[in-house]
Amino acid sequence: MLRYVIFLAIVMCSCQTSTPAPQNPISFSGNGNTIIDVNKWTGPAIARISNQSSIGQFSVASHELDGTVRGLVDASGQYSGSILFDFINDEKTIQLEVSSQEQWSIDILPLEDARIGSIDNPVSGSGDDVILFEGRPVSVQVDIKGPQSKFRVWAYGTSSELLAIGTSPYSNTILIPIGFPTNQGKVWIYIQSLNDWTLITKTN
Repeated sequence: MLRYVIFLAIVMCSCQTSTPAPQNPISFSGNGNTIIDVNKWTGPAIARISNQSSIGQFSVASHELDGTVRGLVDASGQYSGSILFDFINDEKTIQLEVSSQEQWSIDILPLEDARIGSIDNPVSGSGDDVILFEGRPVSVQVDIKGPQSKFRVWAYGTSSELLAIGTSPYSNTILIPIGFPTNQGKVWIYIQSLNDWTLITKTN
């Protein structure tokens, strides 16, 4: 009987420690410069970020567990966009540093809360965004308009792939590497741009 009780306790303990942290949305808001502690789940997340100030520089940087400081947003004046973070290697954000002259807000969300796109149909937007596609695209057509500015386009499944980096305006069809791993049949496209853009993912 004693052996059974000990065995049951070990099983119960093992089950409890293997339960992943819930991916519940986390919201922050403030006014001006601040550093906020982030206690989120392990792995990638989306941050929907808004800055109300029409003047001055606005930036958000992540402070990671290993001491790395990584710039996430760097814009002039008002900003509204969605960014993907903690998606490269073993990044683990523990703090976010916000520089702003007025009110700002940050909502940290699970990947499933990304904007939904449809393969073979155009998706348009302006500024930074994260788009979720069901299926396995083989290429993405990227068109970025507007004044000259830097951009990046990433693909994320269970790992990340930098698809394009350059200066807009830009128009090109980019092949997604053969064997790129989806996440349960899903792929996220993350575009970092200050300008208007259109994406079209294709399966052939």
